Amino acid sequence: MKNSFLSSFIIFISTFLTITNSFAVPVARPPQYVLLAFDGSLNLDMWNETLTFAKKNKVKLSYFLSGVYFLLDSNRLDYIEPSKGFGKSAIGFAGDSITNLVNRVAYVNKAYDEGHAIGSHANGHFDGTTWSLPQWDLEFKEFNHLIFGVFTQNGFDPLSTYNPYHFPVEQIVGFRAPLLATNSNMYKVLRKNKFAYDTSQTAPMNYWPESTDGLWNFPLAELRIFDTGKKTLSMDYNFYFSQSGGNQDVANADKYRDEMLKTYMGYFYTNYYGNRAPIHIGHHFSKWNNGAYWLAFGDFVKAVCRKPEVKCVSYQSLLKYMVSLKPGVREEYQKGNFPKLLIPNSNIKDKEAVAPIDVSFLMKKINEEELEISLQGKDVNRFPKNSDYVWKLNDKKIFQSKNSKIKISNIPKIEWDSKLSAILLYKGRELLKTSHMISSDNIEGFILSNEDLEKRASLGDLPEAHVD
Repeated sequence: MKNSFLSSFIIFISTFLTITNSFAVPVARPPQYVLLAFDGSLNLDMWNETLTFAKKNKVKLSYFLSGVYFLLDSNRLDYIEPSKGFGKSAIGFAGDSITNLVNRVAYVNKAYDEGHAIGSHANGHFDGTTWSLPQWDLEFKEFNHLIFGVFTQNGFDPLSTYNPYHFPVEQIVGFRAPLLATNSNMYKVLRKNKFAYDTSQTAPMNYWPESTDGLWNFPLAELRIFDTGKKTLSMDYNFYFSQSGGNQDVANADKYRDEMLKTYMGYFYTNYYGNRAPIHIGHHFSKWNNGAYWLAFGDFVKAVCRKPEVKCVSYQSLLKYMVSLKPGVREEYQKGNFPKLLIPNSNIKDKEAVAPIDVSFLMKKINEEELEISLQGKDVNRFPKNSDYVWKLNDKKIFQSKNSKIKISNIPKIEWDSKLSAILLYKGRELLKTSHMISSDNIEGFILSNEDLEKRASLGDLPEAHVD
């Protein structure tokens, strides 16, 4: 009888512990990681400028190299592009100057020596979504030949075993696909070559990195540009495409700089006071629109990288941190199950920056005279009661209501590039402003044109992003 009771008691305790362990274990608040990366590697002035900036501001960067920038034009036929053949590159090659090539290698070494991460951006910058396993395998082999055989490939070093870098090939463990164009074969080759992380995907702002079969996903963030509603990614070229269609517009450079900074700050504060998901910023060695994006990058770094609990570090540092987490902790971070940092009451701008992010709108054309507009998303129900909603189309007031759904008559003129804004007022003070560009994602019953620009800005960089 005693043994039976003891066995039952042990089973009870075991079950109790199992159930107890299934509940979320409180975890400490994680640091706010900020990742600052550059694609390409041609422009020597930008190598110098970015490294000088990083040292002055005590931040670490990540550089994703394009292999063709380590092959002289005269030797271009030594590169075999998997789908186009010998000597083909959408972004050119290294030029004709041996001196520039040697200096480029020196900058890569300097970056590594100063604690920055070196990763791969492949070579010729063509779309690899249809590539076979052997084609992706060839592209990775060619990258290693172009980078680590740089002097031998270009004919001015007879030692085929010479490594001109201060690190071995095994140190390159991060990858970003050209155009963010991926397929399953690419990931098989990444794992075969023992890469540890990939930055070729996109995700919502509050996404915490996950590992699949040993490969970590460090994606760019899906954003909307401040007060415009335009879709973009957390990458300079995508802002350039969203704001000026990929064409130079120097006259509006200050405006574009301000929009990028405010968008990045909103991204940062949402995560900093939220679930602390890492911030991913991707830029290029180019200064479009009179340097607006490079200047906004600097503004952003200076504004956030000295804040408490913020780490502006390389992808290698984030990788080390993610690998160190105990099982289940990442999931708790994703849910935000930790003590949040309180939003300073004295800073209204901070409070506005972290307004609910899960808010969008849906427009329905009921008939030729009537239009229904409603706010959507899980955060809508959290708005204070007795709030006023001010609705604007292209910054002109069209309606004011007491709830998040309205019906209006005399439908205003709506075009693809129209901006709809909903402003939430509580006790007379602006609590939230959410703006969205009108597109097929949020409108029913209308036929709109010219949506390609919006879609293009949500994709990866085009080859011209790398050509000065």
